[in-house]
Amino acid sequence: MNTKETEIFLKRFRKYKIAHAAVLVFFEAAYLLTVLLHPSLRNSMYSNSTLLSLSILVWVLLLISFIFVLHDVVKMEKAVKKNHELNRLAHLDELTDMPNRYSCDKLLREYEKGSELTSLGVSMMEIANLQEINDTKGRETGDILVHDFAEILVKCSKKYGFVCRNSGNEFLAVFCDCDNEKMDSFFALIDEEIKSYNADASHEKLVYNHEKYMNCDEHVETFSELARGVHKKLHGNEH
Repeated sequence: MNTKETEIFLKRFRKYKIAHAAVLVFFEAAYLLTVLLHPSLRNSMYSNSTLLSLSILVWVLLLISFIFVLHDVVKMEKAVKKNHELNRLAHLDELTDMPNRYSCDKLLREYEKGSELTSLGVSMMEIANLQEINDTKGRETGDILVHDFAEILVKCSKKYGFVCRNSGNEFLAVFCDCDNEKMDSFFALIDEEIKSYNADASHEKLVYNHEKYMNCDEHVETFSELARGVHKKLHGNEH
């Protein structure tokens, strides 16, 4: 059972426990009201020690059952929140808080030979000066640059499609119904944001490289070919 299935199961079980607690509250209330509203029954209980003991025992058992169910509901709530956090962490990159490689792989499986493949456009981006920053300013400074670049990509891609961190210095964008004009518009937004970012002297300058691979031009049959194509265009024979 994966984290998503576990979360669904826990939510359903929590609802069952809440319903269980509600039933117990109903019986507790019905029991007390029956005793309070029927003086003859109350007198019979007081005059018969065995009946009184049994009545008290039933009431105590109902109360204990409610306490245990309430405890289960509280524990279940914590379990749901914890599982939700694990599910979030499984899909999000820790440094950038954007979809990670696992999310990229899920997307690849979703679009592999899909009906939208013919109009799909992908782009791959990297910070061109990251290695230099890491070497001269330290890894922490480089991480800040990666984090800030990721924020720019997420902001710019909102009206276009999906963007994720493919690896350490690679970011992948996938857009449906995408032509060259749409992808170039996306790059233009990034250029604007980076220009504004670099105007602030409080942090290191950000330089990035990008490439696109448009299936309206390439006419490949699988998403894997699109991903490999844009990777090759960006890195050439480096890898």
